[in-house]
Amino acid sequence: MVDSLTLYNAQFHKVKLTETNGAVHIETAILYESEDDSDEGVATIGLTNGYYYRTDEISSIEILD
Repeated sequence: MVDSLTLYNAQFHKVKLTETNGAVHIETAILYESEDDSDEGVATIGLTNGYYYRTDEISSIEILD
C-alpha cells in the first residue's frame, strides 16, 4: 500500500503502478483525490487507461519521467 503523498507527487507524471494482485500498468497519472475529498475516505489516483486505483489496491508506484 502506498500513502496519499506518494500518489499526489505522481500526478501528471508517467508512472509504473503495481496493484496488490500483481498487475502492472504504465500510464500517465491524470487525477488525484485525497482521503478528505473521497467519498470512501481513501486516496485515489486515476490513470490514462480510464481506471482509478485506491491506495489499498496499490502495492507500489514509481515515477518514470
